Amino acid sequence: MGHPTLRQRAKSVQKRDLTKGRFKNLLSDMVDTLRDYGGVGLAAPQIDESLRVVIIEIRDTNLRYGCLLYTSPSPR
Repeated sequence: MGHPTLRQRAKSVQKRDLTKGRFKNLLSDMVDTLRDYGGVGLAAPQIDESLRVVIIEIRDTNLRYGCLLYTSPSPR
């Protein structure tokens, strides 16, 4: 049930990876996907990338906050 990527433990993102072109392309794709579907949040495993990355965008009719990016989040 569900895609295998969603059942795997996603890999942490290292600080050095944040500036690489592949990571920037991933974030751009994630933002585009989020907006195309009118979502509020999207995790990389949802688009078949096993990385610990999530973006959140909260929009209001009068104000736009922009996207928040979390890499390698963990519950405390």
